[in-house]
Amino acid sequence: MSNSKSLKIVLIVSMTAMSIFIFYQAFNQNTTEATFIENIRLADTNNNLAMLEDEQLTEIGKNICISSSSWVDQKDSIGKIYKIINVSANLDNEDNRLIPIFRFQSIYEICPENIEILENIFNGN
Repeated sequence: MSNSKSLKIVLIVSMTAMSIFIFYQAFNQNTTEATFIENIRLADTNNNLAMLEDEQLTEIGKNICISSSSWVDQKDSIGKIYKIINVSANLDNEDNRLIPIFRFQSIYEICPENIEILENIFNGN
């Protein structure tokens, strides 16, 4: 009887902990995406991205995260990010100041697990 009761307590505690973790992750993801969108909108002083919905900006950020595993160096990352952004918006060229901002904000706000990739392209590793 004691083992059964202990097992129930462990299961209840585990389920509660998992529920809290899932809730936190869902809330945290929305917060980081909102921060990402806010920072991109602030940086877009020329309104190059004004026609894009917030969801489109988030999708661009997620695609930048996906592409990060193939970045060779800073210049390569800029070229790949330029192509990703230009699927939805028209930036004048690869020297547009929004591109490195997208690179930084995408990694730090949407996929912080890729920070090492960002560090490596600046360290030359």
